[in-house]
Amino acid sequence: IDHDHDHEDDEHDHFRGISSLIIPLPILSSAQEDILDEWIRQILWNGLYESEDPTPDDQATAGEKVSPKLKVLRCKGLYSTIEGNHIVIQGVQTLYETTVVGRNRHPENGKLVLIGTGLGARIKKSLESLLMTND
Repeated sequence: IDHDHDHEDDEHDHFRGISSLIIPLPILSSAQEDILDEWIRQILWNGLYESEDPTPDDQATAGEKVSPKLKVLRCKGLYSTIEGNHIVIQGVQTLYETTVVGRNRHPENGKLVLIGTGLGARIKKSLESLLMTND
C-alpha cells in the first residue's frame, strides 16, 4: 500500500479502532534483547500493558469514548545488536519470530511497528523505559 502523505506522529488511526504504533529501538545489548523478547511476549500473549484508557465498556458513561482492549494483530520490526547483528521481528497475533538477517554489520537504530487495538503512548513508553533502565 502506497501512502502519499506525511506521518508526523508515531500513532495512526484506522478504521474500527485499529491503529498502528511505531516504537524506535536503540542498538540493543544482549540484556536489552531479552527485555524486548519478554515485552513482546507479554503484549502478544497476555495483553499485559494497558491500553490508553483502561475504562471497561460496562463502566463507561453515556457518550464517553471507550478505548478498545489491547490486542496486537501484527508486529514487524528491525533492530541491531551491539555485536553487529541485524534482526527482523515478524508476528501475527500470538505468533512471532525473530530472524538474523545480517551479521557483523554496522549497528543501526531500529524500530518496531505494532498494528492492533488499544495502542498508544503508554505502550510505547513501557518498552522505552524498560530498555533505558538496562542500557
